[in-house]
Amino acid sequence: GVGPIAVLLGMFSVNPSPPWLTGLLVSIPVAVILCYLGLSFDEWMDAEANLKKGVKSLCYKVWQYGISLEWYIMSWFLFVFVYQVFLIAIGILAPMTALTFLTFPGLIACLVLLKANFRKVGGYLVIVAALYPILLLVGQIIGG
Repeated sequence: GVGPIAVLLGMFSVNPSPPWLTGLLVSIPVAVILCYLGLSFDEWMDAEANLKKGVKSLCYKVWQYGISLEWYIMSWFLFVFVYQVFLIAIGILAPMTALTFLTFPGLIACLVLLKANFRKVGGYLVIVAALYPILLLVGQIIGG
């Protein structure tokens, strides 16, 4: 798994007194990508049927209220990028983690083309989103 719980389990498994607050702060972007972006994207095609069954979640409300999925995804990604700049500015992340910004052009391209071919472009969007934590790790290794 990934996200705050997995980070804490990993930290405490190798160190009896890890900097757990730092681990929680750093895990937020990945948690946002998986929980808010990934779930909404994954459930988009089934939203109408699941709403009729009474399923309730923020992801389904995005569909129900007619909010653009592209806008919703971009908003959360922008939050993640701004939050990452904050973590760089306070010295928690290495400046080289800005390598993740290389995913931004691909993200924009995928979101522009998403409505034209949801399944095909959606696959590319998943790849672009998966590059974020990889580039974050590479940047931290190189720069830290």
